[in-house]
Formats: sequence, C-alpha cells, structure tokens
Amino acid sequence: MNWDWSQLIDVRVIEGQVGAAIGPLLWILALVVLAGWLVWQRPWRLRSGALRVTEVTLTLPWATLRIERNQQTAKLAHEAYVELITRKAALKFDEENDVLTEIYDSWYELFGEVRRLTRRIDADDLAANPDLRRLHDLLVAVLNEGLRPHLTRWHARFRLWYTLEAERRPDTSPQDVQRAYPAYDELVESLLVANQLLIELAAKLRELGHGECAS
Repeated sequence: MNWDWSQLIDVRVIEGQVGAAIGPLLWILALVVLAGWLVWQRPWRLRSGALRVTEVTLTLPWATLRIERNQQTAKLAHEAYVELITRKAALKFDEENDVLTEIYDSWYELFGEVRRLTRRIDADDLAANPDLRRLHDLLVAVLNEGLRPHLTRWHARFRLWYTLEAERRPDTSPQDVQRAYPAYDELVESLLVANQLLIELAAKLRELGHGECAS
C-alpha cells in the first residue's frame, strides 16, 4: 500500500458511494494523543489502587482485628490517619532532636482529636455497621491501652523533673536536659513501644482510608 503522507483524510466517490480513508499522519497523531492520555491518567493504577484493599488486619498487643473497607470506615480511617501523621505521634522518635515535652503535648492533643472523631459518630451508624464499630473501638483502645499506660507512669514525673531541671540549666539544650533524667533509658524504651504502635496504626489507617497499600 502506498501512503500519501501529505493527506490527513482522503475522501473519494467511487461508483456513487462516498468513501474516506484516514492518512498515516492522523493515525500517528491519534496514537500520540492516546499514549499521552494514558501516561497522564494512568487509569490502570487508579482502578487497581481503589480496589486493592477491601480489608485490613491489625495485630495489636491485646487483640487482632479485621476491618472491612466501606464508606464509613474509610472516612473515619482517613480522618484519624491525618490526625496521626500531622503530629509527632506517628513519626518515628528521633532521640537526637526530639523534645519529650513536645511529644507529650502532641499526644495530649491527639487524645482530644480522636475523642472528637469517635464521639461525633452516630450511634445508629455504629449499631448498623460492625466494621465501623470495630474501628471506633480500636481507636479508643489505642488511646487507653497503647498511650495511657506510658503517660500514667512517666508523663507527670518527667514533666515535673524537666521543668525544674530546665530552670536550673537555662543554657542547656532541651535534648541534653532530658537525657539527664535518671530513668531516661527506661522512659525511652517505653515511649518507643507506644510510638511504634502509632506508626503501625497510621499505616493501616492509610490503607483503609485510601484503599491502597502503603508503598
């Protein structure tokens, strides 16, 4: 077949019938546009990402829970995930730079926000949706079973000591002051357990909320 590269569409009348043939340049242009659209939209990624996660399993020190993804659980999971990652709660503890009092302030704020999220859920929705109920109970349990034991044991004691010590050593960095705490290593060991719990929870909430596995 001889291609006429100068012609986009060849329209001819043969024996009283109109026929049209698309030239090679128009075919190439159409293929380029299609390829560009596929690269830009990546529809296969959107489709597989939205459907990949339909259920998450969380293994906690006190229970293993399976929660199915639906409109209500995804919404609550996303909101709780945002609260976690926008605070120091779900960020890995950096012993060289993090200040313990700031972490405790962040945890205190997290308590309030998670309580707000769970309190505003309609009771009828909880009764009708067992997965939403499991997610609600999970968030409450992470506060009560995951964070509260550490805070009950360490927060008040450390806060009082730190306040007095920081006043006594005004020219010392907060990180150096806190490392002088007599039970510092034991406190950090306990904090890391709670911190890891929040990190793992945030990853699962992201999967449940966004419908895709964390990369």
